[in-house]
Amino acid sequence: MKNISTAISPSKDWARGLTRRKMVSAPLMLRSLIWLVFICLIISGAAVGQEPGPDRPQFHVVLSGRQKAHILDGEFSIVVAVEKFPKAVRAVLAEIFRQNTFEIANPGQRYQSTDVGENGPLRRLVFAGVSSDKCFVYYERGGRGHGYYVVVLRIDAEKRARFLWAGAGADDALAHDLQQLRAKVSAGRFKDNALYSW
Repeated sequence: MKNISTAISPSKDWARGLTRRKMVSAPLMLRSLIWLVFICLIISGAAVGQEPGPDRPQFHVVLSGRQKAHILDGEFSIVVAVEKFPKAVRAVLAEIFRQNTFEIANPGQRYQSTDVGENGPLRRLVFAGVSSDKCFVYYERGGRGHGYYVVVLRIDAEKRARFLWAGAGADDALAHDLQQLRAKVSAGRFKDNALYSW
């Protein structure tokens, strides 16, 4: 019986070997998991840079530095009153901003500059521009973190508007006119490489 018991029971050396293998494989499993998460993040980041589609964020497109340098090319009529935005532009902006009714304060009007007890819209217009085939809206957004944003829309021959590009900037992205805004967009002050909420 003693011999049978010995034959069935695992040896101490075998048990120690199993423990060592577990200790070695645990870091390997952790490294594999980290690589898997890293690869998933790369894949999801790559999707941000593609054109909007049913399986990707609808209002996020990543442009190269050269593309940004020309995104505001053209002759624009400057607009400083929200009421003068074309109807199609207001409708698309409401969708981009996730609003039931389009709402953005005019320059100088009250808005939610912080997230502490303030009333009014979350966004306030700095200025906008309309050309024959494009429209841009440059505004500040308050709430939790103040910043400056620009949204560019394409206007087609039927005066329909669709999302073209948007970028998010910090306080150093403040521009007082179109020339300054073009320079700051070209210099990369407006980021588009994350799923920003416009």
